[in-house]
This record gives sequence, structure tokens and C-alpha cells, in this order.
Amino acid sequence: MKKISTFIIAFIIFTEFSYSEFSDDLYIYGAAQTIFLNENFQQSFSQNQLQQGGIIGQRIDSQDTSFNKNRNSFMTQQVNLFVNKFYEDKLNFFFDMQFNQNYNSSEDLGSFSIQEAWVNYKLSNQFQIKAGQLFPAFNNLNEVKNRLNLLNYLFRPIVYEKILSDVISSEDFIPETAFLQLHGQIPISNFFIDWAAYMGNSEGSFLISNTSPSSDGYLSGSDPNDLEKKLYGARIGLRTKKENFKIGVSGTRDYNDGNSYLKILKLDLVNDYPVLPIEDQLRYRIGADLSANYKGFSIESEYSFSHMEDIIFKNSEFNIYSSDECWNRFYYVNLSYDINDDIFTYIGYSEILIGILNFNSDSDYVTLGAGYRINPWLTLKAQFIAYQQQVDYPILWENPQGERRPRLQTMKLKNSITIVGFSAQF
Repeated sequence: MKKISTFIIAFIIFTEFSYSEFSDDLYIYGAAQTIFLNENFQQSFSQNQLQQGGIIGQRIDSQDTSFNKNRNSFMTQQVNLFVNKFYEDKLNFFFDMQFNQNYNSSEDLGSFSIQEAWVNYKLSNQFQIKAGQLFPAFNNLNEVKNRLNLLNYLFRPIVYEKILSDVISSEDFIPETAFLQLHGQIPISNFFIDWAAYMGNSEGSFLISNTSPSSDGYLSGSDPNDLEKKLYGARIGLRTKKENFKIGVSGTRDYNDGNSYLKILKLDLVNDYPVLPIEDQLRYRIGADLSANYKGFSIESEYSFSHMEDIIFKNSEFNIYSSDECWNRFYYVNLSYDINDDIFTYIGYSEILIGILNFNSDSDYVTLGAGYRINPWLTLKAQFIAYQQQVDYPILWENPQGERRPRLQTMKLKNSITIVGFSAQF
């Protein structure tokens, strides 16, 4: 906590000094979004006999169960502080600090992170080099997902929404961070060809943390993997010079942390059900995006598919092996309409499919919302989200005779969220 506070104070002093000395080239600005949300959800569980061997999970009673909950909360959803420093016409430095979910270090609430810190050198519009921590070019929204004041909605499409980071692993669908990117735009008639190629660390779960049981001499925050397991990706797209049409395809290659799935599935690796660790899997992501606007109407859509090589799993008690392809799919489509310069409305649909071993999840999301731009710096927003999810996963069930047998459990979730709030730029 003290390190973070000292860093922020030093940063403010530095930026204030820099601003007084080089104000013509230094831009300091920010964005904040505060919300009130009401959530109603219904969750139910049912069991079926598992005919084939599967993953051994947590024990629960054999009875079908269901429950309903309602919760309400005020929240400073996200605050970003941006610094953009230009050095002549070819070089600029960009920095982004982010605070999430009522961040308070003394109360251990929310989170604080450095999202981006990079230098961009422009040899020409056709060829630029960006180095440092950055959001890589993948589909349309990834590079600007932190610019809340530019987005109509309060809750972004689910794989981009930080407030839902405990629900879904976004890196299964999009690359979160890269550290070197070559990019540019090539003019052709009334269009630009956008291109980018990048590389970076493996996914975040590989990084050495301050609480890692064994760092093997690696520094905290470093990636211990060799170059083979790093992230490599690219995007190529086409957009009009009037910025009213944009289309592109993206692709990445990296490795998935096999043991991270054990955490997601809540497997107990030490006590009741010891298992052998899953090996890391080679992963490919493929993405496509399309966006356009015409006479007040705008459409924004993305598709992402990731595929991993077979996973081999062994449970030491039942000697069960599983080998299967693992894949994830996500897409969303949002249609918005500007009633006038100040008032807008939108509707959207998205779906997430996850398949790994005997674990399968299917989620459907429908959202609609509206907003009022009070001025260029402040926007009032309202959004409604309805989604349903079905998850099938194996568990270890103990029958009245004390015998433990695998069963397939199904969880069904219905959820509705009403959100009101505002986005502010400062």
C-alpha cells in the first residue's frame, strides 16, 4: 500500500513539473465511470449419472437445489488517468493508470494497475514501432476498451468488462497485453489498410507473483517461459478514410496455462482428490470484426474463436484419463442509433461457448440501453442486461453407502442487471 501511495505521489509531482515545463507537448487527462446496479439472479442445480469417467470435482449433496438473490450497490466502476507526451512529430510516450471497483488500498477494496506504458516511434504513417506494455491490435475494441467516455454502454461486452474478471478469463478469447508492436496504415484510394504484428509475454497466470510458492530466482511480474511460449499475433484490416466502415481479421499464437483450468474448475489439488497437473497447451485465437455507421445508425460486431490442443488429465484415485479438444467461442453484435446529437440508444446480443474436457458452458446475453450527452465531458447512461447460462460439469458424489461416483451436474443461471451511471472525462 505504501509503495503504491509513494508511486502515485511521485507521479503527480513529476507530471505537474513536466506540465509546467513542457505544457505544449504534454497532455494529462482521465476518464471515470460511476454506477448504481441492481442485480436479480436465479440459480439451480441438477444431477445426472455420469456414464463415462470425468474430472473429479467438489463434493455436494445429491439433492437438486435452487436459490434466488437480489443485490444493489453503488460503485466507482473504473477511473483511468492518462498521460500522453509528444517529442517532436515522430515520438510519443503514453501511460495509463487504472483504478477499479471502489479502489481503497487501506480497506483492500478493488484493484489498481498500470494498464499501458509505451513509447511509439513513427518512421512514417505506413510504419511505426510501439514498445512497452500495450493493448495489442486484436479485433476492434481491444485497443480502446479503457476509453469508457467513448463507449455508449456502462458494461462492455463481457470478455472486455473488468468488473466480471472473476467470472470469465478474458485471455481465453483475446490477448490482454503485448510488449512490442509494429504497425501502420497504408492509403489506397478512399481506404486505409491497417496492419499490425506484435509479441509479448505468455498469459497473465504464468507471471511470477509476490505470493508465488517458488519463483526459481525470477523477479516478480516476470514471465519464466522461453520464447516458444510467448504471445505472437497480427491483425490486418480495411477502413474508409471517413471512418464510417471498418473490417479486419486477427490471429494469435501462445500457450494456455493448463493449471489455470484446475483453479477455474475448483479442483482440490491437495486434500480429497489429488490430480496430476495438466500440461500447458498450444493455443490459437482467430478473430474478426466489422463496424459501420450511416445516418445515425451504428453497428459494431466481433467474433473470437480459440482452440487448444488436447488436454491429458489423470485422477490418482480412479485412474481416469481424459483427452479432448478444448475450445472457446465468443461474439457480440451491438446496434445503436443517435436520436440527435445528445441522445442515443442501443441494443446488443452476445454469446459465449466454452468446451473443455467434460466441462461445457453456454451463455446468452441481451442488452439494451440509452444515454444523454450533457456536454462533451459528461454523459448519463442507463443499461439493462438479461442473460442465461447453462454449465455442465462432473462432480464426485457420495452415495448413502459411502461410495464415491462421478456424476454430471448442470447449473442453470438466469440473471438480470439494471445499471444507471455516468461517464466523465477530465
